[in-house]
Amino acid sequence: MADALLSMEAVDTYYGRSHVLQNVSLEVAGGSVVALLGRNGAGKSTALKSIMGIVAAARGSIRFAGKAIEHLPPHRIARRGIAYVPEDRGIFASLTVDEHLSLNRRPAPGGRVPVEALYEQFPLLAERRRNRGNELSGGEQQMLAIARAITLSPRLLILDEPTEGLAPIVVERIAGIVDNLRAAGMTMLLVEQNYPFAIGLADHVYVLGKGRIRWHGTATELDRSPEVRSTWLGV
Repeated sequence: MADALLSMEAVDTYYGRSHVLQNVSLEVAGGSVVALLGRNGAGKSTALKSIMGIVAAARGSIRFAGKAIEHLPPHRIARRGIAYVPEDRGIFASLTVDEHLSLNRRPAPGGRVPVEALYEQFPLLAERRRNRGNELSGGEQQMLAIARAITLSPRLLILDEPTEGLAPIVVERIAGIVDNLRAAGMTMLLVEQNYPFAIGLADHVYVLGKGRIRWHGTATELDRSPEVRSTWLGV
Protein backbone atom coordinates (compact mmCIF):
# COMPACT_ATOMS: atom_id res chain seq x y z
CA MET A 1 0.00 0.00 0.00
CA ALA A 2 1.68 3.15 -1.23
CA ASP A 3 0.12 5.41 1.41
CA ALA A 4 0.72 3.06 4.36
CA LEU A 5 1.74 4.98 7.47
CA LEU A 6 2.53 1.76 9.33
CA SER A 7 3.43 -1.61 7.89
CA MET A 8 4.43 -4.98 9.30
CA GLU A 9 5.93 -7.46 6.87
CA ALA A 10 6.51 -11.15 7.66
CA VAL A 11 6.94 -10.50 11.38
CA ASP A 12 7.73 -13.36 13.76
CA THR A 13 7.65 -12.75 17.51
CA TYR A 14 8.41 -15.17 20.34
CA TYR A 15 7.81 -15.35 24.07
CA GLY A 16 10.66 -17.63 25.11
CA ARG A 17 10.25 -20.67 22.89
CA SER A 18 6.61 -19.93 22.13
CA HIS A 19 6.19 -18.75 18.54
CA VAL A 20 3.37 -16.22 19.02
CA LEU A 21 3.33 -14.19 15.78
CA GLN A 22 3.99 -16.15 12.60
CA ASN A 23 4.70 -14.33 9.35
CA VAL A 24 2.32 -11.48 10.21
CA SER A 25 1.89 -8.71 7.66
CA LEU A 26 -0.50 -5.77 7.87
CA GLU A 27 -0.76 -2.13 6.82
CA VAL A 28 -2.41 0.97 8.24
CA ALA A 29 -3.08 3.75 5.76
CA GLY A 30 -2.82 7.35 6.91
CA GLY A 31 -6.18 8.69 8.07
CA SER A 32 -7.74 5.23 8.42
CA VAL A 33 -8.92 3.10 11.32
CA VAL A 34 -7.71 -0.50 11.18
CA ALA A 35 -9.02 -3.18 13.54
CA LEU A 36 -7.05 -6.28 14.45
CA LEU A 37 -9.52 -8.92 15.61
CA GLY A 38 -9.24 -12.45 16.90
CA ARG A 39 -10.05 -14.78 19.75
CA ASN A 40 -8.26 -14.59 23.10
CA GLY A 41 -4.69 -15.82 22.74
CA ALA A 42 -4.56 -15.18 18.99
CA GLY A 43 -1.58 -12.81 19.37
CA LYS A 44 -3.30 -9.45 18.98
CA SER A 45 -1.70 -7.67 21.94
CA THR A 46 1.66 -9.20 21.02
CA ALA A 47 1.36 -7.59 17.59
CA LEU A 48 0.86 -4.17 19.20
CA LYS A 49 3.75 -4.73 21.61
CA SER A 50 5.96 -5.75 18.68
CA ILE A 51 5.13 -2.48 16.93
CA MET A 52 5.97 -0.53 20.08
CA GLY A 53 9.23 -2.41 20.71
CA ILE A 54 7.99 -3.76 24.04
CA VAL A 55 8.46 -7.28 22.68
CA ALA A 56 11.18 -7.54 20.05
CA ALA A 57 10.29 -9.01 16.68
CA ALA A 58 12.63 -11.89 15.89
CA ARG A 59 12.20 -11.58 12.13
CA GLY A 60 10.50 -9.35 9.61
CA SER A 61 10.22 -5.60 9.22
CA ILE A 62 8.09 -2.93 10.88
CA ARG A 63 8.07 0.46 9.18
CA PHE A 64 6.51 3.74 10.24
CA ALA A 65 6.35 6.71 7.88
CA GLY A 66 8.69 4.83 5.57
CA LYS A 67 11.41 4.14 8.16
CA ALA A 68 12.30 0.91 9.93
CA ILE A 69 11.45 0.86 13.64
CA GLU A 70 11.71 -2.84 14.52
CA HIS A 71 15.06 -2.43 16.30
CA LEU A 72 14.23 0.78 18.17
CA PRO A 73 13.44 0.92 21.92
CA PRO A 74 9.88 1.92 22.91
CA HIS A 75 10.69 5.52 23.86
CA ARG A 76 12.24 6.23 20.46
CA ILE A 77 9.29 4.64 18.68
CA ALA A 78 6.95 6.86 20.68
CA ARG A 79 8.98 9.90 19.67
CA ARG A 80 8.42 9.03 16.02
CA GLY A 81 4.75 9.82 16.62
CA ILE A 82 3.08 6.61 17.81
CA ALA A 83 0.92 6.76 20.94
CA TYR A 84 -0.05 3.53 22.68
CA VAL A 85 -2.93 2.97 25.10
CA PRO A 86 -2.26 -0.42 26.74
CA GLU A 87 -4.90 -2.85 27.85
CA ASP A 88 -4.26 -2.03 31.53
CA ARG A 89 -4.55 1.74 30.80
CA GLY A 90 -1.46 2.62 32.84
CA ILE A 91 -3.19 5.11 35.13
CA PHE A 92 -1.26 6.18 38.25
CA ALA A 93 -3.40 5.83 41.38
CA SER A 94 -1.88 8.82 43.22
CA LEU A 95 -1.87 11.36 40.36
CA THR A 96 -4.77 13.66 39.52
CA VAL A 97 -6.30 13.94 36.07
CA ASP A 98 -4.53 17.30 35.66
CA GLU A 99 -1.21 15.74 36.57
CA HIS A 100 -1.65 12.86 34.13
CA LEU A 101 -2.30 15.28 31.29
CA SER A 102 0.70 17.43 32.23
CA LEU A 103 3.22 14.60 32.73
CA ASN A 104 4.83 14.67 29.31
CA ARG A 105 6.28 18.12 28.77
CA ARG A 106 8.64 17.32 25.91
CA PRO A 107 8.13 19.12 22.58
CA ALA A 108 6.11 17.30 19.96
CA PRO A 109 6.62 17.54 16.16
CA GLY A 110 2.90 18.11 15.71
CA GLY A 111 2.67 20.49 18.66
CA ARG A 112 1.37 19.73 22.14
CA VAL A 113 -2.38 19.72 22.64
CA PRO A 114 -3.24 22.27 25.37
CA VAL A 115 -4.81 20.70 28.44
CA GLU A 116 -7.88 22.92 28.14
CA ALA A 117 -8.38 21.70 24.56
CA LEU A 118 -8.30 18.14 25.86
CA TYR A 119 -10.93 19.02 28.43
CA GLU A 120 -13.15 20.34 25.63
CA GLN A 121 -12.86 16.92 23.95
CA PHE A 122 -13.32 15.06 27.24
CA PRO A 123 -15.77 17.16 29.31
CA LEU A 124 -16.21 14.39 31.89
CA LEU A 125 -12.48 14.58 32.64
CA ALA A 126 -12.80 18.33 33.13
CA GLU A 127 -15.28 17.61 35.91
CA ARG A 128 -12.82 15.14 37.44
CA ARG A 129 -9.63 17.15 36.91
CA ARG A 130 -8.76 17.22 40.65
CA ASN A 131 -9.57 13.53 41.19
CA ARG A 132 -6.77 10.99 41.56
CA GLY A 133 -6.49 7.95 39.36
CA ASN A 134 -7.83 5.60 42.00
CA GLU A 135 -10.94 7.78 42.35
CA LEU A 136 -11.97 7.33 38.70
CA SER A 137 -14.33 4.72 37.30
CA GLY A 138 -13.10 2.27 34.66
CA GLY A 139 -14.64 4.36 31.89
CA GLU A 140 -13.09 7.55 33.23
CA GLN A 141 -9.70 5.86 33.43
CA GLN A 142 -10.04 4.76 29.81
CA MET A 143 -10.93 8.29 28.73
CA LEU A 144 -7.93 9.61 30.64
CA ALA A 145 -5.62 7.04 29.03
CA ILE A 146 -6.79 8.13 25.56
CA ALA A 147 -6.56 11.83 26.40
CA ARG A 148 -3.04 11.39 27.76
CA ALA A 149 -2.03 9.50 24.62
CA ILE A 150 -3.06 12.31 22.30
CA THR A 151 -1.37 15.13 24.26
CA LEU A 152 1.59 15.06 21.85
CA SER A 153 -0.51 15.03 18.65
CA PRO A 154 0.55 11.53 17.53
CA ARG A 155 0.46 10.47 13.90
CA LEU A 156 -0.80 7.03 14.93
CA LEU A 157 -2.90 6.05 17.96
CA ILE A 158 -2.81 2.38 19.03
CA LEU A 159 -5.63 1.18 21.28
CA ASP A 160 -5.55 -2.21 23.00
CA GLU A 161 -9.00 -3.41 24.15
CA PRO A 162 -10.41 0.06 24.97
CA THR A 163 -13.85 -1.27 25.97
CA GLU A 164 -12.76 -4.24 28.08
CA GLY A 165 -14.74 -4.50 31.32
CA LEU A 166 -16.88 -1.44 30.65
CA ALA A 167 -20.67 -1.16 30.92
CA PRO A 168 -22.58 -0.78 27.61
CA ILE A 169 -23.40 2.88 28.23
CA VAL A 170 -19.70 3.62 28.84
CA VAL A 171 -18.76 1.69 25.70
CA GLU A 172 -21.04 4.06 23.76
CA ARG A 173 -19.15 7.04 25.20
CA ILE A 174 -15.78 5.53 24.27
CA ALA A 175 -17.10 4.80 20.77
CA GLY A 176 -18.13 8.44 20.46
CA ILE A 177 -14.68 9.61 21.52
CA VAL A 178 -12.93 7.31 19.06
CA ASP A 179 -15.34 8.30 16.29
CA ASN A 180 -14.62 11.99 16.95
CA LEU A 181 -10.89 11.29 16.71
CA ARG A 182 -11.44 9.49 13.41
CA ALA A 183 -13.49 12.42 12.10
CA ALA A 184 -10.60 14.72 13.02
CA GLY A 185 -8.27 12.62 10.86
CA MET A 186 -6.52 10.52 13.51
CA THR A 187 -4.98 7.31 12.18
CA MET A 188 -5.72 4.41 14.51
CA LEU A 189 -4.89 0.74 14.98
CA LEU A 190 -7.42 -0.96 17.24
CA VAL A 191 -7.43 -4.32 19.02
CA GLU A 192 -10.88 -5.11 20.34
CA GLN A 193 -13.00 -8.09 21.43
CA ASN A 194 -16.26 -6.15 21.10
CA TYR A 195 -17.17 -6.98 17.50
CA PRO A 196 -19.92 -4.36 16.96
CA PHE A 197 -17.69 -1.65 18.46
CA ALA A 198 -14.78 -2.54 16.16
CA ILE A 199 -16.84 -2.99 13.00
CA GLY A 200 -18.63 0.28 13.61
CA LEU A 201 -15.34 2.20 13.59
CA ALA A 202 -12.95 0.32 11.30
CA ASP A 203 -12.27 0.99 7.63
CA HIS A 204 -10.19 -2.17 7.25
CA VAL A 205 -9.99 -5.34 9.35
CA TYR A 206 -7.35 -8.01 9.87
CA VAL A 207 -8.35 -11.28 11.52
CA LEU A 208 -5.63 -12.99 13.52
CA GLY A 209 -5.89 -16.66 14.44
CA LYS A 210 -3.27 -18.83 16.14
CA GLY A 211 -0.59 -16.25 15.43
CA ARG A 212 -1.30 -15.82 11.71
CA ILE A 213 -3.36 -13.42 9.63
CA ARG A 214 -6.29 -15.51 8.46
CA TRP A 215 -8.31 -12.88 6.60
CA HIS A 216 -8.35 -9.19 5.80
CA GLY A 217 -10.73 -6.86 4.06
CA THR A 218 -13.21 -4.08 4.74
CA ALA A 219 -15.51 -4.07 7.73
CA THR A 220 -18.47 -4.52 5.36
CA GLU A 221 -16.85 -7.57 3.77
CA LEU A 222 -16.23 -9.14 7.17
CA ASP A 223 -19.80 -8.52 8.21
CA ARG A 224 -20.86 -10.47 5.11
CA SER A 225 -18.47 -13.37 5.82
CA PRO A 226 -20.18 -15.57 8.42
CA GLU A 227 -17.69 -18.42 7.94
CA VAL A 228 -14.73 -16.19 8.79
CA ARG A 229 -16.53 -14.71 11.80
CA SER A 230 -17.61 -18.10 13.08
CA THR A 231 -14.25 -19.82 12.58
CA TRP A 232 -11.87 -17.14 13.84
CA LEU A 233 -13.97 -14.77 15.95
CA GLY A 234 -16.76 -16.91 17.35
CA VAL A 235 -19.45 -14.41 16.36
